[in-house]
Amino acid sequence: MKIPGWVKGSLVGIYFVLLAILFTYPLITMMSTRIIGQPGDNIYYAWVISWVKKAIFDLQVNPLNVWFLNYPEGWNLAYTEIAPVQVLIALPFALLVNPLFGYNFSMLSTYVLAGVFMFLWTKSLTGKTGVALIAGTAFATLPFHQAHFLAGHLNIAGIQWFPLYFWGLFEIIKPEPVKQRVKFSLIAGAALGLIGLTSMYYLYMTALVTLVILVINLFFVRKRVLKRQYWSSFLWMGLLALPLIALALWPFLALENQVSMPVRDISVARMLVASASPLDYILPSTDHFAVGSWVNQHFNRQMWIENTLYLGFIPLIFAVIGGTALKKTDKRLTFIVLAAILFAWILSLGLDLFLDGERLQIQLPQFLANLLNRTEAYIPLPGLLLYKYLPFFDRMRSFARFGVFVMLFVQVLMAFGLSFTWDNIRSRAGRAVLTFLLLLAIVAEFYPGIYDRTFSADGRPVDAWLAKQDDAGAVIQFPFDQVENQDLVYATLTNGKPFVGGAFSSFPPQQYQSIKPVMQNFPDAASVALLDQLGVTYVLADANHYTNDAELISACETLGLDYIDTMGEELVFINMKE
Repeated sequence: MKIPGWVKGSLVGIYFVLLAILFTYPLITMMSTRIIGQPGDNIYYAWVISWVKKAIFDLQVNPLNVWFLNYPEGWNLAYTEIAPVQVLIALPFALLVNPLFGYNFSMLSTYVLAGVFMFLWTKSLTGKTGVALIAGTAFATLPFHQAHFLAGHLNIAGIQWFPLYFWGLFEIIKPEPVKQRVKFSLIAGAALGLIGLTSMYYLYMTALVTLVILVINLFFVRKRVLKRQYWSSFLWMGLLALPLIALALWPFLALENQVSMPVRDISVARMLVASASPLDYILPSTDHFAVGSWVNQHFNRQMWIENTLYLGFIPLIFAVIGGTALKKTDKRLTFIVLAAILFAWILSLGLDLFLDGERLQIQLPQFLANLLNRTEAYIPLPGLLLYKYLPFFDRMRSFARFGVFVMLFVQVLMAFGLSFTWDNIRSRAGRAVLTFLLLLAIVAEFYPGIYDRTFSADGRPVDAWLAKQDDAGAVIQFPFDQVENQDLVYATLTNGKPFVGGAFSSFPPQQYQSIKPVMQNFPDAASVALLDQLGVTYVLADANHYTNDAELISACETLGLDYIDTMGEELVFINMKE
């Protein structure tokens, strides 16, 4: 009996839903009440979802203009990544349930869609369902994906569009004409636009990887390049992609025209441990249920979020087979995939070579030591040239994120290796058993175990109190470094008050940079005087930071601040002069 295609498709979808539930458990049991991990970017994106919902449906205002953060100057969402597509996926559920449910659903969707789209691409490449199921499983559950899920990076967790984009791209650049070239052009265009609407990081990196692929492909399609059909495919792709990319870029370009976004000094960039190490690709995640603790104890995993790039030994073994056991007609694609892996891997290493969190140095030959007046030197990488001369490359904050392309294309080679292996197993039962065993092996390699770090987004006692105050007085938090805490941004949903702080980790706005040196000395006359200029009414001080509450209260009252009460961990003052 032949199973209808829609039934097979439904079963594949259900499989990846169950896989997503397994790898994020116990998230499914607390979708509307808690978030996996610790407060950070996760709570920020939950706030973004809530604010966009309120701005569009309640206030009918531009959600990019957040007037109540970085008060009184105001703040623009384009100062950081927005992930519009991920927010759009969350919005219906934010409306029907609450913003936390919307955030959690959007995160879960990245697992399901990543698995389904990788399944479709590798099924198209190999024609084998079992192979595609294994590749989809490996890609959806990558430790890289899990690390950014746990960190709450809703944008970087959005890896689902890559298989869709490169599926379409690889079809339209084939040497022979493609029967459904318009279809694949539109697939590639839509996916590229969705990548842009998910992460500016991903859009820029995808453009660089695509350029390398197209240049290498020219050596294989020299005759076809002269034909109009080849370029018309890119025209169809661009017609769909460019409007979406323009929509993604518009908030950032508009902000750039108003305020020049800062560029990281090259000396700082060269010291970034957010550059990958070759070791990162073979080290299991620190969250792995069996060996994670051992990895954390024996290696430098300070930047574990960005440096979790484990490829997995099962994917690597079959990727090696796939890269060496292909038919002659597959050499073009293999060469392109290998070149893309090498390019992305080199750029993921950053500007200088790191190993286990340390920037490596080499001993210089005597003549060079005399010439340079030093005995050791760092090992520069090609990324250093791109940082100096390629537009926008100097805006990169985490070079390790290029590693997602290494992992993506390793899955493709793995699919080829699995396909070759399948062709040498005549028994259908044997292939089914091997498929099952490899799925179990990949789950065992990548499974993080049950997450025990969760938190609720309930406001602090002081936020509930602030909500009852019948005024629009602004709030400030001390010590002043805490105004960048993402959970305090989320707290504005509860207290309803303007806040001097905001999510400033990427590009601190001008007001924040100018007042920070003064506010770091609180409590003193200059910082309290500045409170008046900023229109601050409510002053909160974290009792955990200050060693003597009585001394702090006395100092503040001497400077004209009235002590109200200690609510939870916050000492609450009112600036009566404001």
